[in-house]
Amino acid sequence: MEGMDVDDVLANFSFLNIHVTNENTQLVPREALVADVHSKTVGHERPFPFLSLPWLAKWRVYSYLSSRDCLGLSRTCRHMYKFNTFAYTHLQFLPPNTLYSLTHSICQLTKVLACSPHYAEAMRTMRIVGYSPSDVPDGCDHEVFYKTLDEGVMALLEHGRHIYSLTLDLNLTGAINFFPKTFTKLLQLPTIRHLRLATFMPPSYFPESILPPEIQEPPAHERLCLSVCSGSWVPMVVRNPRKLRWFALSMFDKNLEAGNEVWARTLHQVAEAATELETLVLNGRNYLFADVLGQILQSGFDRGVLGKLRSLSVNTSTLSLLSLRQLFSGFSQSAVTHLRIVVNHNGRWLHDFGPQYIFELSELVPNLEEISLDQVGMAKASPLPGHLGTWGEAFRMFKKLRRIAFASMFVLDLLCSQTAIDDEDDDEAYEEAETSGSENPGMDVDDGDDEGDEIKDEKDGDDSLVPNLVQLGVWADMFLDEHLRMLAPFAEIWFLDSRFGGQTATGYDQRVMEGEDGRMEFMIYCRHKRKRNGWWWGEHDPVPLD
Repeated sequence: MEGMDVDDVLANFSFLNIHVTNENTQLVPREALVADVHSKTVGHERPFPFLSLPWLAKWRVYSYLSSRDCLGLSRTCRHMYKFNTFAYTHLQFLPPNTLYSLTHSICQLTKVLACSPHYAEAMRTMRIVGYSPSDVPDGCDHEVFYKTLDEGVMALLEHGRHIYSLTLDLNLTGAINFFPKTFTKLLQLPTIRHLRLATFMPPSYFPESILPPEIQEPPAHERLCLSVCSGSWVPMVVRNPRKLRWFALSMFDKNLEAGNEVWARTLHQVAEAATELETLVLNGRNYLFADVLGQILQSGFDRGVLGKLRSLSVNTSTLSLLSLRQLFSGFSQSAVTHLRIVVNHNGRWLHDFGPQYIFELSELVPNLEEISLDQVGMAKASPLPGHLGTWGEAFRMFKKLRRIAFASMFVLDLLCSQTAIDDEDDDEAYEEAETSGSENPGMDVDDGDDEGDEIKDEKDGDDSLVPNLVQLGVWADMFLDEHLRMLAPFAEIWFLDSRFGGQTATGYDQRVMEGEDGRMEFMIYCRHKRKRNGWWWGEHDPVPLD
């Protein structure tokens, strides 16, 4: 079939009213590339010979353009027309959108790809994020649009035979979604290396041997993130974990037995063959039974399959001191150095949670370099159970620990004035912080043009949270000097908060100096703003271990 004219394609993109961009979202104005680019010579200016540039240079220019700008630049002349396929390389459907607009956009794009196969050949990544379930036109059947969206996504996957990364994130709907055609198609695409799905009810096949005939070679994912309910599809998509490096599994079943059975089967397959696995993120609330998980992971360690596993995140409300021992009993010979545990769910601490958890971990996983204690759903700040001195003693049991991260809600809620601290010994520090303002009492701040900057909230971009951030710094300084007192290699303390960019409120380096009385002084060191792009357990764009 003859391809569409570029003008028709551009009109279709304008009609779609979607965000469709290249992977690098830094935009370079079209007129800066063509119309107004000049080379200065003595006495006059002449147009820059853009068309004379090598193909690789023009390819590089296109890689920085949005899809709309790619198409616009391609309209300038026949020579540039061949580059318009760049507009289809990295596709994104981002909020704000509705079920109606998203379905309509995907169907329109499917028509474009069907008429122009060379555009479909250019597709490499696709990201579809959310929609509002409202705004279906009067007189239209919601279920028809829902089914059509499933069919449309499946059609895009059929056209994009070279897609290697897919994100289908419908968390904004507030519902558990069911896309049976899309999910069945995903079992037929060995090219997809990065896959993220949230939140879905996967299809089941009964018996599992009766599968669509097109399903042959299972996909070999490298990064896989699933937020799903149980279903036989889940272990099927992990049939070939040989190249899996990063795996996150979140289960949301109401049927406890079904959820646990699927979860266990899936992780058994990972422990039997995922020789490249470096990061494992498990969210099960009530479905991650520590004894079963511990046995599965230990078998992977004993057989050498999980020899490269360095980081583990566990989010389950069923963890206790006893089950902690069951879970980590086989970790002493593992390569795990980074550990995150969600210790508070909706304001409730794990059973028996306190410093003893850290003492136990120091014996079970002695080589930890990073420990993160996080929370989910806390509406009110609450201090860590137990005395901070005991917490410091527990952390000092680790000889290789470099970094500690606490949820900021264990100290104070940064978005309000209430603090979590109720220890009388710590009240004086807070009173000092409140009266000192921006002088950052207890902090070691270097003088300089680019040093000692106070960290501002990325969310609001103003100074409204600076007093709370100062209090957070005072608490960190007090904890390091009065309770932790930990020498190198320990060097950093961070505070986690999912409401901020990078899931981070702030962080501090530690400086150790000898005081006038000969006593070692431990303090936070504000050389520059401490921010992160994220953490290794982040489901959207996990950052490498550091």
